[in-house]
Amino acid sequence: MAKSKNHTGHNQIYKNHRNGIKKQRRPRKMSMEGMNCRFVRNQAFAKRGMKCTDDEKAQRLAAQKEAQKKMEEKKSKERADRLKELAEAKEAEALKKFMYKKSVPLVGQKTWKSGERYDKQGVPVVTLFAAIDLEKNAKGFDYFANRLRKVAADYVGKLSFNIGDKEDFSYQLEDYGLELPSKKDVGVGAKDGNKYYTMEDKFNVDNVRKFAAALVAGSLEAKVKEESSYDDDADASGEADESDYEESDVTVLTDDNFEAEVEGKDAMLEFYAPWCGHCQSLKPTYKELGTRLVDADVVVGAMDATAHTPPAEYEVQGYPTLIFKTASGKTTSYDGDRDVDSMVTYIKENAEAESVKSEL
Repeated sequence: MAKSKNHTGHNQIYKNHRNGIKKQRRPRKMSMEGMNCRFVRNQAFAKRGMKCTDDEKAQRLAAQKEAQKKMEEKKSKERADRLKELAEAKEAEALKKFMYKKSVPLVGQKTWKSGERYDKQGVPVVTLFAAIDLEKNAKGFDYFANRLRKVAADYVGKLSFNIGDKEDFSYQLEDYGLELPSKKDVGVGAKDGNKYYTMEDKFNVDNVRKFAAALVAGSLEAKVKEESSYDDDADASGEADESDYEESDVTVLTDDNFEAEVEGKDAMLEFYAPWCGHCQSLKPTYKELGTRLVDADVVVGAMDATAHTPPAEYEVQGYPTLIFKTASGKTTSYDGDRDVDSMVTYIKENAEAESVKSEL
């Protein structure tokens, strides 16, 4: 009769027991605790059944604390760096705002260059329009400025004040609702974004003070100007018109070609804004001037000063500004009559090139 497999196994166990042979045990699997202590594993470690001693546990705990400490220090440094960057950004923005506020005096001069600084003050701008010329009549400017300062001192941070030449900014008078036909006429208006306000009373300190108080209180009625798109000129039908001086004998000047076109040449130069009514009125005359001088050794050029930046030596304070430049580089503002014959005569008298004098 065949012995069963189970029976054979029992006999073997009996024989082993009788001969003093102990059953061999399978090696124990490494516990999670043992795995954490692999760095101290050795023969003695194996005999201890893969258990960590108290010293080893203390070392492991100290290593974990050290690693955690370094991680926290890293995160803390990253937070500190982010906070520092934010603080520097806020400080830079605050400094920028501070510089803009300090970039305009209590009562300054309105020019096309200072306009951006006034706009960035973030407060309405009160402007007095009069016939002023700082070079020829500084006392005239001071007369108006001293009276405006008496009011401006009470509205620091609420209103900005400046003075503009009514001829240079004649194209803006309509926006303010002002008509100043006489040389001695003076007008005051205010601008807040696209809102315009008019001081109806005659100019004096008391009336300006009353106007400023009403402006701050919000009790004045504003004239809202709808801003047009100046990408292209459009006629009444809404169809785009050709560029201001394209397809004419006037040289169109840009940032890229200005120096190449006018360097070493006598040149009559116009700096204009596409939306300026006076510029549009001058355009036909200026085109005729270009045609008249097309064969002469002189440049008749025009630059859109709202799309390009006039060189620093050309002082453009309003639109249109006409400047004559000689071949040697001397520049003079043209303040004569704006008709073709008058401009041709001026060019002939001031040009340096003999060919220009003989041709005209």
